[in-house]
Amino acid sequence: MTMAVAAASRRDRNMRDKRDRIFRAAAELFAERGFAAVTTQEVSDRADVAAGTLFRYAATKSELLLMIYNEEFRAAIDEGERRAAPIAEPAAAINALVVPTIERSVRTPENSMAYQRELLFGLAAEPYRAEGVELVYRLEGLISARLQAHARERGLSVDSASVRLAGETVFGIINLTIARLSDAPVELSDIERNLRVQIKQVVDGLLTERNDMSNIKNVTVLGTGVLGSQIAYQTAFSGFKVTAYDISDEILAKAKERFEGLASTYQADGVAGAAEGKADAALTHITYSSELAAAVADADLVIEAIPEVLALKQQTYEQLGKVAPAKTIFATNSSTLLPSDLKDFTGRPARFLALHFANQVWKFNTAEVMGTADTDPAVFDEVVAFAGEIGMVAIPIHKEKAGYVLNSLLVPFLNAGYALAAGGYADPKDIDNVWRIATGAPMGPFQITDIIGLTTPYNILSQSGEGKQLGQWLKENYIDKGKLGVATGEGFYTYDAK
Repeated sequence: MTMAVAAASRRDRNMRDKRDRIFRAAAELFAERGFAAVTTQEVSDRADVAAGTLFRYAATKSELLLMIYNEEFRAAIDEGERRAAPIAEPAAAINALVVPTIERSVRTPENSMAYQRELLFGLAAEPYRAEGVELVYRLEGLISARLQAHARERGLSVDSASVRLAGETVFGIINLTIARLSDAPVELSDIERNLRVQIKQVVDGLLTERNDMSNIKNVTVLGTGVLGSQIAYQTAFSGFKVTAYDISDEILAKAKERFEGLASTYQADGVAGAAEGKADAALTHITYSSELAAAVADADLVIEAIPEVLALKQQTYEQLGKVAPAKTIFATNSSTLLPSDLKDFTGRPARFLALHFANQVWKFNTAEVMGTADTDPAVFDEVVAFAGEIGMVAIPIHKEKAGYVLNSLLVPFLNAGYALAAGGYADPKDIDNVWRIATGAPMGPFQITDIIGLTTPYNILSQSGEGKQLGQWLKENYIDKGKLGVATGEGFYTYDAK
């Protein structure tokens, strides 16, 4: 027994020694020559380990970068906490928290930008990326906690969603500052001065009494599919009363399960406040109805998230306009249709616009707001304010554009991938691989489609003359076989059951 323990101890020491040598070699080479110029073989040679041994510790060069810079980031956060501790003035304290991260980035800007890319766009399954994302949440949490404390000291009532958004905004400022390091050499003193100004604007904006909040209190979401459920849950999570509407009680029963799953996801993903009871509390803010008139009886805002079929949406708005109170604002989450295609069916074009969310709203928190020529500017502004209140970054669209900004970029990209696969030019996995490898993007078109769900692109394509053939290919080869994407456990890829 003693010999076995001793052997295991030697193996552990050998493994730690190899890991330390690999870590040290990669750190030295990245510092000397930059991440892009270094190969894994060079790291193996300097660490004096076989290439196969290196890959047991880090499968890719990107993982090596994450290993190294996670430690840098952690040390920077620790240093920021120490510096901020004795500072009373809010903006100065927040600035002290984040400056060490910038200081380390200035030393090796190329490597810092590469690390930033991996955190933002790397594969979710990579453990070192998950570790780095946890560090991001930690820094945002420290910023948010400091802001909340300062708000209490001033006797201000600031909701947690606004505090979290302010923390995320400060981290966004850090990201932009790092991204600009490659533009031209900049003195650290100039960077820190600009950082102080931007952080002060965020802090002052949060900790000043404001009267530009929306008047929206009660929200009804029509449709409890993947995105409709996310919109409803995020709105409830932000403290609003939400009614989830769908066409049958059976569908609503499934929606309840989906909401419970979202509560678990928010906690697992480290969404601020989720683990402290906010995720479960959100479930108590949601009521359910399969009767349209009852669902919208007291709604200040109705967000429509039903299937992307023009005739169905038009029919729904005709019914909705007859039963909703005159005060109610209507907003469509349509992915590609223009709000002007629907406005004449609402009975209230002045109080109608588009409010478009991205999938996984708690992570990719954009909300594109787009009106028509008839939309009341005050209604537009109120919906922009509401988007901010539920933790979204509102993106005002200045004139109508089918697909908004996001889908104007995304849909042609996805369709190009479908056309290559449907035409027999390459398999979906190989198309994804060439896109990821050649561009450095984290996902290809078919991985993205699995997250969105195959039904949405099918509905879009089936409404298009040129796209109907691609839509049919999706239907026959995947949808009819129950392969709808991540939500069903299989699409173009197979996923472990949760």
